Amino acid sequence: MRVSQAVRSLKPWVKFGVSPFGIWRPGNPSQIQGYDAFAKLYADSRKWLASGWVDYFAPQLYWAIDDTEHSYSALLKWWAQQNSKSRLLVPGLDSTKTRGKWNPNEIVRQISFARKQHGAAGHIHWNMKSLMNNSTLADVLQSELYAQPALMPATPWLDNTRPSRPRLTLQNTNSISTATFIWHSTSPDRIFVWLLQTRSGAKWITEVLPGKTCCHTLQGPNPDVVAVTAIDRNGNASLPASLELRR
Repeated sequence: MRVSQAVRSLKPWVKFGVSPFGIWRPGNPSQIQGYDAFAKLYADSRKWLASGWVDYFAPQLYWAIDDTEHSYSALLKWWAQQNSKSRLLVPGLDSTKTRGKWNPNEIVRQISFARKQHGAAGHIHWNMKSLMNNSTLADVLQSELYAQPALMPATPWLDNTRPSRPRLTLQNTNSISTATFIWHSTSPDRIFVWLLQTRSGAKWITEVLPGKTCCHTLQGPNPDVVAVTAIDRNGNASLPASLELRR
């Protein structure tokens, strides 16, 4: 608790978290067996999460879903039940095992399960090399699960003040296949990233742009709608500024 308080006193927007052993104590939940981190490492990680002392919590759930005594899905569900303060619960996935021990589909299943689990906010891969050196896993993630960019979830316990709606304008253009959009922040605080969304017909495309960006040129047929949203360092989102283009 003292560490998190010290971090917040210096830089309130920095997220403080831990990545503990995935099993708190054997028998939690009932079918789980294995190493007792509470008794042997003196790590009461359940208390850290339940007390809200962390901003994100990434238990190392490095087992398969069908491994009954160490089940990834059973453990994630149990950890979600301990997350009474609604902190960012992001299970750690052992993607290194896709290089010989697991079929890459195991990681796909784990990500899909986490996305459906109430109380979970994402996931973390261990480690980067396993993604860089496994083209099968990387390809399926890029084409399916990671087809659109995503934002970090908001952390309202740190700050819940949303930025003001930005101003969005269309720069004059004589081309129906190129459009440049310019936007300006109306908030006194720093904008961390911009969320740019365009709709053509029923299809939406999302881009996440750095906070210093103030314009963007779209190539190809002009979309029907363009929307820009300001996102601050704590993930708070402004109301979107939008323009509807007539063709």
